[in-house]
Amino acid sequence: MNSVTGAGPSDSAVLARSIARQEADNCYNKGNQLAEQGDSEGAQKMYEKALASHLEYLNGEVDERLADIYNNLGLVFEDQSIFLNAVKMYEEALKTDITCLKTENHVKIADTLSQLANVLEDLGNLDGAREKNQMALEMKIACLGTEPHLSLAISYNNLGLVLQKQKKFETAKEMHKEALTIRVVCLKGENHPDVAQSLTNLGDVYYELGELARAIEFYTRAKASYQHSHSHNYDAFFAAKIAKCVN
Repeated sequence: MNSVTGAGPSDSAVLARSIARQEADNCYNKGNQLAEQGDSEGAQKMYEKALASHLEYLNGEVDERLADIYNNLGLVFEDQSIFLNAVKMYEEALKTDITCLKTENHVKIADTLSQLANVLEDLGNLDGAREKNQMALEMKIACLGTEPHLSLAISYNNLGLVLQKQKKFETAKEMHKEALTIRVVCLKGENHPDVAQSLTNLGDVYYELGELARAIEFYTRAKASYQHSHSHNYDAFFAAKIAKCVN
């Protein structure tokens, strides 16, 4: 006769899943803390433990927390320049979110596409980076509409930067113009580092196109923007850019 009384097999399974879920949550939260402190290796270990425990809890199912763990693992791998691992994690996050959200059009999915694009860019896969950035932009427009939104500005900016690397300067110019317009509206003028970034990007594009007077104009505006936003002193940085246009 079995001397053990109390929980039956089903209760034991429920208890085991509950313990696994608690362990996953604890490791996930600890990973977030370590990531915020800049300890990417420590965060990676915690997220990997969280992933193992959460998969045990899910028992073959998926949920949005699983996607978040994959995404955060992608971030810490990217921070450590372990780019191929980052790609794998972002791809897993995408698949999981698409399953959980029951759609391929969602801002969360678009954000992961942008992160994947950044890693592909780091790997030198500019065509892949451009494709993913374009997908992210189109998805955000579908989800958010065309009203000014800083998330849209980020996507326009990222796409513009990849196009610059591919020397597609005319198209890059249009992307940076869109980013600038949105940022000026959302940030109430030009006195913000993000606006200064867009102004600088446009200056760089005009320089590459040989429109030197326009390049100087945007570099000058970018310098003023940084000064008014109390950001770092960029006088020498912009002096060098403007000198290239003059000489």
